[in-house]
Amino acid sequence: MKGALTAFFIMVFVSGAGMGLAYTLNEDVKKNIDNLLGYTTTEEVAQQNEPEQKEPNQGPEEPTEPPKTPAPQEPKPAPPPMIKGPSYLDFKHDPDKAPVPQPLRGEIIKVPAPVEQAIVRQYPFKQFPSLVNAVDQWKRIPGKILPLEIVATKEILFKLANSGEEAVTLTHEPQKPLFATLQRGNMLVVSPHKTSKYEAMVPLFQTNIKDVVGKLYNRNVNASFRHTLKLRNAARARSCGGMPAFAGGPSPAPTPPAPTLAVATPSRPSTSEAPVMRKPGGPVDPAYGPMPRMDAKGAVLCAAASIQKNELRDCQLQFVQRWGVPQKATLGGKKMWVVEVGYQVDSIFGRFPQEARAYIRNEKVQKWEVLDD
Repeated sequence: MKGALTAFFIMVFVSGAGMGLAYTLNEDVKKNIDNLLGYTTTEEVAQQNEPEQKEPNQGPEEPTEPPKTPAPQEPKPAPPPMIKGPSYLDFKHDPDKAPVPQPLRGEIIKVPAPVEQAIVRQYPFKQFPSLVNAVDQWKRIPGKILPLEIVATKEILFKLANSGEEAVTLTHEPQKPLFATLQRGNMLVVSPHKTSKYEAMVPLFQTNIKDVVGKLYNRNVNASFRHTLKLRNAARARSCGGMPAFAGGPSPAPTPPAPTLAVATPSRPSTSEAPVMRKPGGPVDPAYGPMPRMDAKGAVLCAAASIQKNELRDCQLQFVQRWGVPQKATLGGKKMWVVEVGYQVDSIFGRFPQEARAYIRNEKVQKWEVLDD
């Protein structure tokens, strides 16, 4: 009996182990087939969907610096546009007509009509011929301006002066600066440089010499007109300041004095010296210092002394024609007085007026400025 039971249990154990081995083998085969076909089991899908667990940090993380961004740079303001009106001296007159004075920019001082008429008669405009007549239909350009820098519209072949045909030549390109040294009728003798030994003959109309001479003529004529206009305005300013408009001219109408008590004052002896004036009334401004002293003719004494020391270029005291009335101004942040001076200088068409400005502080000329406009 015991032997039969033992045999039964042995059979059951063997059959169960075989079934388990078969199941394990079947599962392995199934997985291999699924992998070949690209299928995944339910457990694999669950594992793929599980969130990935991060490993614990081994230590404190090192702080990372944020990327440096360049500091914003303020845009540099664009420089203001240079706004400058045309110069009074550069006004272009019709070359075929007599020049006509143009009004100066700025406010014109108003005076009574009789005073204005006397000032206009005292300072008339100089009459000038047209540019074409001044150069005799372009047959006589003033020799004072030669050599004069010009340009030609065509190529020029230069040769050594007073040389034969076999001399070395020099080619000059159009629109390249050269110098007119002599005029012969409608032809110009030109050279590449002022002191060059090469020269050539060029028709006048093949150069820009008409424009160059015309500009010089206009500047001289306009300088004369400007000088007269400023003479008139200075006379108006003197008249409004209580001084005679000009020597021997009409005095301004006296204003009635304020009523005051009559006080006897001792008489002073008269002197033969010319009186020296500072200012026609009014307190002295300490910020600008005392007004420069002037003589009876309106000449500023310290500026006249500076001219005698040749501190103003190309100016001689005997050729000074106009003294302006001192005005308040600022130079380099310093407050001082300024006075305009008109004088004669040599030019290609004779003597023409030039304007300069003297900046004065404490009876001393700090700076001379030659005016272009």
